[in-house]
Amino acid sequence: MEFSVGEINIICTALDRSLRFYRDVIGCNFVEEEAGAVRLELGGRHLLLLPFAKTVAMADAYCSRAEITFDLLVEDLARAAGNFEAHGVEFEKVWEEGAPSFVIRDPDGLRIEVVSGA
Repeated sequence: MEFSVGEINIICTALDRSLRFYRDVIGCNFVEEEAGAVRLELGGRHLLLLPFAKTVAMADAYCSRAEITFDLLVEDLARAAGNFEAHGVEFEKVWEEGAPSFVIRDPDGLRIEVVSGA
């Protein structure tokens, strides 16, 4: 039996805020809105924003508890870090010259690792 990764569900507290982040800051393309959720596309993958969460993610240290995260692959980490800084995005792990990655948080505190390798 073979499996593959399908759509990534992002359970959020506020659809408008998450949509602005994933569309305007990260660059996801709007696909459709259906039953109160929004489907986006990025790099050939679909992300589904589901605005049903009651609370944001816990603000504990990265890798201190079990969770699923995803990577954003970019060619230029310095430019990506500058983009996130300009948009006021929260950094969990700040990018330093020569480092292979950094970690940001979305509006609900969900972690996303930004990695060199696009």
